[in-house]
Amino acid sequence: MQKLVKYFVFPATLVALSMSYASAQQRQGIKSVPLVTKPVTGVPDKEMSILSIEIQPGGASGLHTHPGDEHGTVVEGTLMVKVGNADYTPVEVGQTFSAPPNTPMGIMNKTDKPVRVINVLILEKGKPPSTPVQ
Repeated sequence: MQKLVKYFVFPATLVALSMSYASAQQRQGIKSVPLVTKPVTGVPDKEMSILSIEIQPGGASGLHTHPGDEHGTVVEGTLMVKVGNADYTPVEVGQTFSAPPNTPMGIMNKTDKPVRVINVLILEKGKPPSTPVQ
């Protein structure tokens, strides 16, 4: 039992804590509020989530992936968005952005005012909605 703790449980705990810390370090100044989550009709392993997201000045998500499609619309301010290998580009009020499943992406607010976004995610049931890119 002692070997199990020494060689598996302790290292696994350290990895989990470091991933949690890295995720918290990456995602700063962002508040996400789930508005609705519903099953996708005819696709039993998928669900659709709509989120209201507020990014404070200087806030950033860090690079991350989603296990499904992401579609966002900026409703206030100017958001900087990076999808895949592209550079960060500005997305302004009324404009949209999209990221395919499992594609590294990031958002940030480089302005001095909050940015508000409505996001729609199509996710696989039982999977986390996002994973930090290491």
